[in-house]
Amino acid sequence: MQPDPIVASNYARALLNTTKQSGVPLLAARDEALQLLRLLESEPKFHLFLVGPQFRTEDKEKLVQTAFGNQLSRELFQFLLLVLRKNRIDELPGMLRKFAELCELDENITPGRVTTSIPLTGDEKRIIQEKLEAFSRLRFNLEFKVDPSLIGGLRVQYKDILIDTSLRTYLNEIRQRLLDTRLAS
Repeated sequence: MQPDPIVASNYARALLNTTKQSGVPLLAARDEALQLLRLLESEPKFHLFLVGPQFRTEDKEKLVQTAFGNQLSRELFQFLLLVLRKNRIDELPGMLRKFAELCELDENITPGRVTTSIPLTGDEKRIIQEKLEAFSRLRFNLEFKVDPSLIGGLRVQYKDILIDTSLRTYLNEIRQRLLDTRLAS
């Protein structure tokens, strides 16, 4: 069955409201949800057990209690049990992604992506983030990617904004100007 983005959004909003009411810091809750998501993605057998109809809900609850009873916040643990009992566990990854997105939105954090031709050090990432936040007057949750085809420079994307200072883009612009000049003569 295909994940339903509306279901994921509704459950994520409910988790957001519960988290806010409990006073848990949203960014800490987001980090915890993303950690659970990474676990589900890195342990496919565990995820298959949770979504498998051949296993009883009681057995799934016992496993969740054993695995997460003392590891997760009360809010996320109860949420996980609710999703399991409502037979929506196959939607959990989408719910957790949406929850993380809603937490960032509520905290005025803008998701963005920085693409460079080579991997950056932690200090370089921090400097880019600081400069971008000073320039845009926004707070960011940046995802850093590597694309060797950029040759040099970087590309920053957030909201509907693209800042492209890559060498590949400059070379393409020079190439286009040369072609335009040749065609004009």
